[in-house]
Amino acid sequence: MLDKNIINLVPKAKKYVLGTVVYQVVLLSINVLILFYFSKGIRLYMSNSISLNNFLYYILIAVLATVITRGFFSYRASKASFKASKEVKYVLRKRIISKIFEKKGDLGTKKESELVQLSVEGVEQVEAYMSKYVPQFFYSLLAPIILFVVLVTIDVKSALVLLLSVPLIPILIILVRKKSTKVFKKFWNKYTDVGDSFLESLYGLTILKTNKADADMQVTIKDKAEKFRIATMNVLSVQLHSITIMDLVAYGASAIGMLMAILSFKNGQIDLASTIFIILVAIEFFLPLRLLGSFFHLASSGMTAASKIFEYLNSDVNTDDNLDIVDENLSYEIENLSYSYGDKKVLNNININMPRKGLVSIVGTSGCGKTTLAKILSRNLKSENIKLFGQKLEYLNRDILYSKVCYVPSNPKIFGTTVKEAVLDNPKALELVNLNLDYNLELKDNCSNISGGQKQRLALGRSLANDFDIYLLDEATSNVDKETEDYILDNIKKMSKDKLIILISHRMRLSEYADMVYVLDKGNLDSFGSFKYVYENSEVFKTLYNKQSELEND
Repeated sequence: MLDKNIINLVPKAKKYVLGTVVYQVVLLSINVLILFYFSKGIRLYMSNSISLNNFLYYILIAVLATVITRGFFSYRASKASFKASKEVKYVLRKRIISKIFEKKGDLGTKKESELVQLSVEGVEQVEAYMSKYVPQFFYSLLAPIILFVVLVTIDVKSALVLLLSVPLIPILIILVRKKSTKVFKKFWNKYTDVGDSFLESLYGLTILKTNKADADMQVTIKDKAEKFRIATMNVLSVQLHSITIMDLVAYGASAIGMLMAILSFKNGQIDLASTIFIILVAIEFFLPLRLLGSFFHLASSGMTAASKIFEYLNSDVNTDDNLDIVDENLSYEIENLSYSYGDKKVLNNININMPRKGLVSIVGTSGCGKTTLAKILSRNLKSENIKLFGQKLEYLNRDILYSKVCYVPSNPKIFGTTVKEAVLDNPKALELVNLNLDYNLELKDNCSNISGGQKQRLALGRSLANDFDIYLLDEATSNVDKETEDYILDNIKKMSKDKLIILISHRMRLSEYADMVYVLDKGNLDSFGSFKYVYENSEVFKTLYNKQSELEND
């Protein structure tokens, strides 16, 4: 059960794997020599060739030699394994990050949470495969052969019985693998599914609480967590059953080998020392393969994770996004847009022609498809049913797109730096969002030393202070108080005379500032027009607006 793709992916790790195997073989050789020495001591004592004191001295030397030599070579084997582990993690994570940059942030069919899990837990699984399973695999092939060569010079029957019993364990591993492959694949899918749901709910927690949809999301996550628990228990069940069967084979075959040695001794074919030696060494035939079997779950999990990592690393870089603008006076043109996550349809036949300038509001409850639409408009998700500047958005040159369209999510990424560096040394960024922060303040990781609202305003101010044609603001003020939000909206309204600014929010009152309002409901475009028009003609909008107004006034 070796995957050449995984082994060839990290060439430098091969020498560390080889080093681990060599040290294990040396350990086995030392162990055999010490057991032979110990058996000879017993024979000498039983034949009264040495005294009890000399025998105890004999045993003490054997124990000390065992401790010292095994300790040294075990340390060297562990060190080689660690270096292999380190190299695998470094190379894989570097490859994944390089691929992300190569694809310029295009995740393809992967979700953000799945890519995070692959980069963290997935790489750990592949690392365990390379540093533990692969060395043990090769050692398990060598150990029985080495022991057979030693034992066949003492008792051919016992050596043959032990050697012929060894293949039973690999056969069992192959049989278990057929079932475990599906189990581990299902386990990994459930793992990424529950992680994705948790991450999405974490990002949208404020929205969920505001719309009182957190209880429904809790039920969803609980259901997915239960499915993940069942998948985990299935994995553990496969592991337990396989280990139990391998133990029965290993210890049963060892017992048969010992019995053959005792019969040979009884028939006078071997002496006492040889009998004791075979009895002590018999289990060594099966321990390497038994340990390999216990690492089987690492192999299955590692190969499953590796297949998903390779799927991403081997995915094509989109080379079609190199077309120029057709007409800069044209805005977003959305025609018959539908979008699904698996079997779940989130947008259904959306048709929108947006103005080239002005303030546009896209509103609706949590789960109506707003954020999905925002990601499609920013090309974080792909669709052929949308144009910008007269060109299909999917094929528009990426550099042109990023120079003209700015997307601000609800949970912006700001890396550890100073406020000055975060706003690109533009004081106007702080003025636009009414943010009073020390210009030289050191920002900790994920801006943990400022509030969530300040972090949102920092990211929003940085974007607004830079010159873009279109701004996509996805819940960009969800953590900002009403007074500050009104101040920001006044500035945004002024900017919209020359820019297209799209506000995507669950808060209906933001639509009061908009020139055009689009109302989404359960993935459908319910209504669009001025604030007055949608309030009078959309029952969905009117109900949500009045309900939120009552909550804000309480």
